[in-house]
Amino acid sequence: TVSTSNEHDHAHRAATTRAPSPVREIVKNSVAAGLSCIQTRRAIEHQYQGGVSRSQLCSLLNYHRSLAVPDIHFVDDFRSWCHQHSALAVGPTAIHEPFVAKFYINSCNDIFVFITTRKLISTAPLSGMLPVDATFKLNWNELPVLVFGSSDGNRPFFPYGIAIIGTDEAASSYITLFQTVKECVFNVTGLQYNVQYLMADGGKGSSLLLTKWKSDPELFMFANYFEQTWLLDLKFWYEGEAIGYPLTNNGLESLNNRIKQQYTLRNKLPLPKFISTMDTMLREWSRKTAEDEFQTYPKISVEIEKQAWKWLKDLNKNSIFHWHKYATFPWKKFEDFSKWFYAGRLVTLPMMCSCKTNLKTYVCKHAVGISIHFGLYIISDPNKLESLGKRRGRPKKAGPALSR
Repeated sequence: TVSTSNEHDHAHRAATTRAPSPVREIVKNSVAAGLSCIQTRRAIEHQYQGGVSRSQLCSLLNYHRSLAVPDIHFVDDFRSWCHQHSALAVGPTAIHEPFVAKFYINSCNDIFVFITTRKLISTAPLSGMLPVDATFKLNWNELPVLVFGSSDGNRPFFPYGIAIIGTDEAASSYITLFQTVKECVFNVTGLQYNVQYLMADGGKGSSLLLTKWKSDPELFMFANYFEQTWLLDLKFWYEGEAIGYPLTNNGLESLNNRIKQQYTLRNKLPLPKFISTMDTMLREWSRKTAEDEFQTYPKISVEIEKQAWKWLKDLNKNSIFHWHKYATFPWKKFEDFSKWFYAGRLVTLPMMCSCKTNLKTYVCKHAVGISIHFGLYIISDPNKLESLGKRRGRPKKAGPALSR
């Protein structure tokens, strides 16, 4: 028997099974803004005059959050998602759209997925150093994530993208990463990306392996040979070689901490939710890079200008020599070289110097002072260099900490 009716009364809708329309709209906007469950409940309390059960709120949150999560349950699903996102987007906001530059997914232990945006990867040619680090405990599948980028002249860290690799973290994954970065930079910008310096963690594997080899009498001589040839005799294993680049990967480690603190909330996420979170993270990184452009030279503050101006005013100009006078070195002992080296400063214009301050901040009074002397740098506001004399008020009684 089939019955029909022309009457439909919304008032008879079961109130216990479906939340009111204003509540559903509030939850939808809260999910789009990335609010938590507690924040969403507070928003409902402020914008809706009525009660909503906890089960209704949780169901709505799970539903709207699932709409933004890719449907990935198997290896083939992940491979299909990578295929769908491997093309460069076109449009006014395309530079912030994440895409898969290269991938292969054979199994959980043999996987490589390189994700970036056009804005992020276009920053790479501006720096010759590439710090790389792996972060763990981000997803249920225990897949490591390689994070890489570089610091600019003012020392903030600019990420280039992420790469999801297999659980074994094989050396082939790093080789594929370096090749993909160069290819992706050329495809997006048309520029050749040449890495002068590569920074990675000092792994304990080499030290532990040498210790194990030296404990074996048959491998003792080989261990000494390996250490001398591959660890001690290699050039450029000192800070002064990479002047103008960061000495540590603190910026990269800080970024890894922000990933776990702000995006995964220190939880291991299922792979679909993890992919969605990484997509949101890359978009935010890309927009942040557009707001704060990569600076190839450090910003010179008024305080540095004051120090450089005072140092240059007190400097004996006859003590400035050019490097070409020291093409041949007459020292026979390292002690003589050390005395000569620390007797002055080796300045390479425009902003490189051998002092400790320049190694850390990429700018110092010596480099700025020499640039002023040769007319390569013009002080922005000369009036700020003159001291106004004694300040008003009584002098402070408390001295610096740990001083007598």
